Amino acid sequence: MSLYDNGLRQKLLELKKGDHLCCLYDTEDEHRHLLTPYIRQGLNRHQKVIYITDAHTADQVLGYLEDDGIKVEKPLNSGQLTLMTASDSYLKDGEFDPDRMIRMLDSEAKKAIDEGYSALRVTGEMSWALRNCPGAGRLIEYEAKLNNFIPGQPVVALCQYDRRRFDAGILRHVLRTHPIAVIGREVYENFYFIPPGELDKKPEPEAELEHWEKNLERKKRQTEALLHSDSIHIMMSEISSDLVTANTENVDEKINRFLEKVGTFFRADRCYIVSFSSDYRTVTGTYEWDAEAVGSRMEHQVDVAVEDVPWWAQRTLDGKTAKIDKTGESCPEVSPKEREILLHDTASLFTVPTIADDGRVTGAVCFDASNENKRWRDVDRNAIKILANNIAGVRNKITAEMQCEQYRKEIHGGHECENIVSRNSTMQQLFSILPDIAASDASVIIEGETGTGKELFAAAIHNMSGRSGGPFVSVNCGALPEKLVESELFGYKAGAFTDAKKDKPGRFALAEGGTIFLDEIGELPQEAQVKLLHALQDGTYAPVGGVGREKADVRIIAATNKNLMDEVASDRFREDLYYRLKVMRLELPPLRERKEDIPLLVKHYIERRNLLEDRQIEGVTNEAMAVLLDYDYPGNVRELENILQHGFVLCSGNEIETRHLPTELRGATPKTDSPTRQFNGQAGLETIEQMERYMIERALMRHGGNKTASARELGIGKRTLYRKLKKYGLTE
Repeated sequence: MSLYDNGLRQKLLELKKGDHLCCLYDTEDEHRHLLTPYIRQGLNRHQKVIYITDAHTADQVLGYLEDDGIKVEKPLNSGQLTLMTASDSYLKDGEFDPDRMIRMLDSEAKKAIDEGYSALRVTGEMSWALRNCPGAGRLIEYEAKLNNFIPGQPVVALCQYDRRRFDAGILRHVLRTHPIAVIGREVYENFYFIPPGELDKKPEPEAELEHWEKNLERKKRQTEALLHSDSIHIMMSEISSDLVTANTENVDEKINRFLEKVGTFFRADRCYIVSFSSDYRTVTGTYEWDAEAVGSRMEHQVDVAVEDVPWWAQRTLDGKTAKIDKTGESCPEVSPKEREILLHDTASLFTVPTIADDGRVTGAVCFDASNENKRWRDVDRNAIKILANNIAGVRNKITAEMQCEQYRKEIHGGHECENIVSRNSTMQQLFSILPDIAASDASVIIEGETGTGKELFAAAIHNMSGRSGGPFVSVNCGALPEKLVESELFGYKAGAFTDAKKDKPGRFALAEGGTIFLDEIGELPQEAQVKLLHALQDGTYAPVGGVGREKADVRIIAATNKNLMDEVASDRFREDLYYRLKVMRLELPPLRERKEDIPLLVKHYIERRNLLEDRQIEGVTNEAMAVLLDYDYPGNVRELENILQHGFVLCSGNEIETRHLPTELRGATPKTDSPTRQFNGQAGLETIEQMERYMIERALMRHGGNKTASARELGIGKRTLYRKLKKYGLTE
């Protein structure tokens, strides 16, 4: 049974020091398919690579490497890559001596470490053993001795056997001496491998039989685990597809369906969601599924003070799962009072934190079981973590949609475009071209730091386009489990996996007639990049397990906070895919480069928050605004919103003051007698004119009076700056 579904190259990424593998190949393509990535990864990991040729000449090997894109000149000249012949190694002095060969590998490994390499990666063609040379009959003895030598050494060893030339009896012995076997293009944890020393304890047939019996039992356990894992992945995929289409009308139904599915699958008696209040003082239940209620769903009546469950609250806020049972064995730190509150009328509780995209813990998904012997398996925990984060993402999305619908206001002066607020000249230029971009079906890539509003721009393009009546499907590529990326994007057909009893549409199918937004595109695995490239090239895709390609009437918008050209240069992102995506490119400026937007964003956020929380906060004090303007916002607009939310939580008056801001900002508070505060001899930032004058003065101070640089920072023309300097009496 192949244990790795991601192919040979993925398995080679998992190779570590001390691994010993054999390759049995039938064709030159199979030989080359292993040779190139094996050597490439050794060079990339700064390992010293030795290739021992025999059936192939050195020129043939170097030709293979060059044809597959490996530049061999530099590693050859530096000594990182060495090609030897069998006569220089295996058959030195005309005969084969296993002990001498082991000593040579030991010496080369030590030399590699002394030269600053991380390990020695060696591969040898074994065809020399077919020439009946002296000592060739000790080949299997050599392979067995390698298993005693390699563990614990900085060595990775690959032995290559042409299956067309070697006798089957020899290859049977070869398989017994290699923990990992590559046969054709598949990688196997070798069922026939017998660890060193086991043959010494019993006669060969008995040792072999006993070892195979153990392997059969282990294979059975692995198969069961794999089936269970496949079932989990299918369930996760189905739930993710269901949740991605949630909207304000059906979100309750979809979350309840989620709870019923995961609760039933993990054999819980009850499954529910709890959420922290905005001030993190209480935790309240929201949705619940109860197995005994014959599928009925109800509100879970929980309203607990965080101070009454300190262990659970701290663990959840730290992003960790929590398991509590009545015996106390799994959590001896929990007090009897807290245990009683958490468990109430159940035997065990397992909770997984829900974490929003910005890293905030919003609450938890909770599982109850009345069976005292209930065990929550590790694989289940990992699956539930991913599903819990999906729930957090859906709830945030729905909350954002509701807020947009309820609080979107027209801000006079043309400073708003599809709920994106800015008076910055760069942003205004982007606003002006959005209608033209939206009118086309060209792919778009949006670049910008985290929190700059890339998804807002993608949604704006969709809403302005002729596709606005279709779905807008957002996919966070960085949050997709690697094994599920392809099926998540393109779906799968019945029978593609174990227990895949029906077809499941992917995100492309769900976005049919609309737009798919691929956030964090730089995190997409290489194999998925190839599939996406095909979808861009011909507008079709192939579901996993499908025999044909399906048409995709979908516009693709991608976003990244990485420099994709750097990723291309590092071979982490395909160059052809990058240029396919970059038909239209938008680069969003960070907030530190458009600080004139901060007062506008503060006003916009406070108005929305007042309506949401039924508050009457009028704004921020002059001192607090000065602090906000002095800060550089590595988290950009999203961080500014978090800072203001922090202020909302602590503010009990009409204005957010400096003391209501996070500590790290208060430490940078400018002094009241600093030049930046003495902008007009008065203490107010109450009007746009006062704010404008203040920002012009700050820009001039930062640039030593250089008006060209100041105008560029402010996003205005030089003539406009001179006019405003005269208006505010700031001319020399």
